[in-house]
Amino acid sequence: QGKEETLELPAGALRQMSGPWPEEWTGARLVLSGDSFAGDNELPLQRPLPKVLRTGLSGRFTTLAGAFQPEWSRLSLSTPETLKSVDENDADLVFRTGEPSGDNASVSFAETGVPVTSTQVVMETNELVNDLALGGLQTRLIGPWKKQPGDEVLAWLGDTPLLLWRPRPDGPGHLLANFPPSESNFTRLPGAVVLFHRFAERVRQHKHASWRDNFETNERVFLPVKGNVTMQTAGLDGKEATATLDVRVLRTPAEPGFFTVTGQFPGEEKPRVLLEGATQRSDAHESDFSRRGPADTLKARERELRLEATEEDHLAPLWLVLALGLQLAAWRWLNRESAP
Repeated sequence: QGKEETLELPAGALRQMSGPWPEEWTGARLVLSGDSFAGDNELPLQRPLPKVLRTGLSGRFTTLAGAFQPEWSRLSLSTPETLKSVDENDADLVFRTGEPSGDNASVSFAETGVPVTSTQVVMETNELVNDLALGGLQTRLIGPWKKQPGDEVLAWLGDTPLLLWRPRPDGPGHLLANFPPSESNFTRLPGAVVLFHRFAERVRQHKHASWRDNFETNERVFLPVKGNVTMQTAGLDGKEATATLDVRVLRTPAEPGFFTVTGQFPGEEKPRVLLEGATQRSDAHESDFSRRGPADTLKARERELRLEATEEDHLAPLWLVLALGLQLAAWRWLNRESAP
């Protein structure tokens, strides 16, 4: 408990507030005094509790850790809420060399390879590599892995798969780099860090653990369960409701407030809390449109744009004479030997 203070917010002003969050609180509401626009008077907040991603080492990574430590640390520690170097059997994501095996998701590098015969990297279309610049990836050796049924090639080096994603029906699967880690500049590329982040977040999504977070209203939510889940909602007006929803089309509530989702992870016998969250309207939903009106910024310049597009080129005759002159010069040059 501290001294009560009044914070005034004039129209268009921005103020920053900070303070300790009580340990016993998982949720809270920020309440402002009423004004002519009541849509943003209350802000529900949930204290985030993300899923912690545990990473481990296997294969030659256990012996490469010394020489490969800067790159390994850059990848593993660049993702928030990550614990590294746990036992590989308890890890959610394993860095390994050699063929991927087991149920754990992994980033697997080839152990050996042959000298490359092409340096042209061609990217495929996939959510993991879309808009990533990996054309600068260089490797002296290319591994022996080929595309297997169900694999999705992310990048090619000539006719050989360079990066592959091997999905699993019940999890994120494996990310395969078809080259030895010490023979390439892969981990020093910014695009490689983003690729690892995307795959790590996919692993985090499939992890069987409860979490808390803040969401926008009607936001799509992924949970690694099958069938139906139960959602309990508590609106800012005090109304509570319970609904059974299909997890394949699960979304957060359409109105601001708090919600709890319960269900069963595969292999568990009893339901438990899967997700706790608070829903907030996005900035666009909280905008004041009381003075809205039609606006067409192109209509006023329609005549000006038409004139710009049809303006005559005064130098057109000069270009025509120059082109004819070059054509005559070329004709004389080609026929110089037959000239008298």
